[in-house]
Amino acid sequence: MMIWIGYRSEQLICTAGQPKTFSKTRGVTRSFCGDCGSCISYQDAGLPSEIYLCIAFMDAPERFEPSAHGNWEERLLFVEMSDRLPREARYTRPRQPALGLPRDR
Repeated sequence: MMIWIGYRSEQLICTAGQPKTFSKTRGVTRSFCGDCGSCISYQDAGLPSEIYLCIAFMDAPERFEPSAHGNWEERLLFVEMSDRLPREARYTRPRQPALGLPRDR
């Protein structure tokens, strides 16, 4: 399971080092720490000007409360959530139609 925190790209400034990047899906770039391998971010060309940071990358992850559960249909059967947040069958954000969804690329 992964928790992502979305920002506008212009809201973020890298102050030290440069993360490594990886892409196996057209239009999707993931970044990670080149030293320890920790997940840092996710960017999708279908969501221009947006970047998503992994909550585990944050110094105080408890400060970021979720607003929805995405890809709910793909959860493991033993995963249960007791909150009343929306449960989106697939993605929580619409992509640009010309690019389609990452799983279809």
